Amino acid sequence: MLAGWCPQEQVINHPSIGGFLTHSGWNSTVESISSGVPMICWPFFSDQFPNCWLSCTKWGVAMEIDSDVKRDEVERLVVELMAGEKGDGYEEKCHELEKQGYCCK
Repeated sequence: MLAGWCPQEQVINHPSIGGFLTHSGWNSTVESISSGVPMICWPFFSDQFPNCWLSCTKWGVAMEIDSDVKRDEVERLVVELMAGEKGDGYEEKCHELEKQGYCCK
């Protein structure tokens, strides 16, 4: 389904959501972490790159996707995030960051 706009925070908070492919804008990053949803970060410009770095490297709640990505790589990262060893624990790390005051709902 494609939509021009949707209430992103409500979508991310839905119990069926196990991961989020994001451009790494600050609002998206905060909403995802505060919802306990790990991310695949695909930054394009501006603050998205440091937000991606924080999410992937500093906080350990996301994986970065290359800017020149092919569909096989997207598939591999989604599978890794949802069912792989690297994806294990990301949700708990999100909740830990929220408890530490990094994000607020």
